Amino acid sequence: MISYQHQLVFVHVPKCAGMAVEEALGGLPLPQRSEQHFTGHQYARYHPQEWARFHRFAVVRDPIRRCLSYVRFLRRWDATWRKHLRDVPEETLLRDALMSTNLLTTHAPARMLTGEEEVLKVEELATAWPAFAARHDLPDELPRHNASPGSTSRDQLSPGTQLMIWARFPDDFARHGYARPDVDFHALPPSEQGAVMWARLRGWAVRFAEQGGPEASAEARRSLDAWLADLPDPAWRRRFEDVVAQHPPPLAPLGNLAYWTEVVHDRVRAQLGQPLWEPWHPADH
Repeated sequence: MISYQHQLVFVHVPKCAGMAVEEALGGLPLPQRSEQHFTGHQYARYHPQEWARFHRFAVVRDPIRRCLSYVRFLRRWDATWRKHLRDVPEETLLRDALMSTNLLTTHAPARMLTGEEEVLKVEELATAWPAFAARHDLPDELPRHNASPGSTSRDQLSPGTQLMIWARFPDDFARHGYARPDVDFHALPPSEQGAVMWARLRGWAVRFAEQGGPEASAEARRSLDAWLADLPDPAWRRRFEDVVAQHPPPLAPLGNLAYWTEVVHDRVRAQLGQPLWEPWHPADH
């Protein structure tokens, strides 16, 4: 959001108190609705004067709590989720969201922020916001928006799910000082190791999907080779290497990598005699 009154550019990371901040800035203007989740890179490109002149800031959150907040928000406000997914456990919905392409997985702070923004943390807003507000003539308290009753807590998530979140958003943990889940990957059962590796591959696809040029293509290839090398089971590694050789990723130029990961996923499951992956089922899949 661009606030001309306060000369601020707010990069709205989903599920990080964004609507409360927008209200404190005077409300999201109707002409800016389509830009509500613009990245910092997009503001710099499409609004270069405001980006250069105004103060830029964003709010981030513990990635695990951000993921839980996203699922709770959809369960409470999205009609499809309320009607059809009431009996699906919250953790199952979260794991499926991590494996899908959605606002949570495509609009993470590491992807949205340029490094030029002042970064506030949701966990510290009670003390950080009043000081920030005083500097920019804003209300000294944030309104509450989209608050949803909690159910599953961070500590109640299984070790595999916690590590899936880290595998999907490693840079969000590292750049903003959030602790990596205290989980030993090699102590997980094979099925959970596989889920973590899949989440890591999905994150790889988002990371490189919008980059271009030979350097990005080469880096994407090196990153994919590292992923293959890290597969914990030699049989898995041989299977994936064969599938990747038969269906190489669109790296030159970089193309729709997210779709490619879905194709590879389906191919591997078919070879294993497993049904194609489908989200939103209460049973393990």
